[in-house]
Amino acid sequence: MLDRIILCRKCHGQRTIACFVCRGAGMYSTAGITMGVCKECDGAGQHRCDACGGTGEVELANSEMASAR
Repeated sequence: MLDRIILCRKCHGQRTIACFVCRGAGMYSTAGITMGVCKECDGAGQHRCDACGGTGEVELANSEMASAR
């Protein structure tokens, strides 16, 4: 029987993804000039993955189980 839990496809098991506003830098910049801390991620440069909720793993649906065989 196949395992029903696999690594998350979005974060690949890392549990966080880079901030889409600052691209993981943690700083907000305009035209190469640093303006301060990124307001979206509070300077961390990362967000918890929204696909797996920060667990790093997702459970396969029944339809995905059938196609994986």
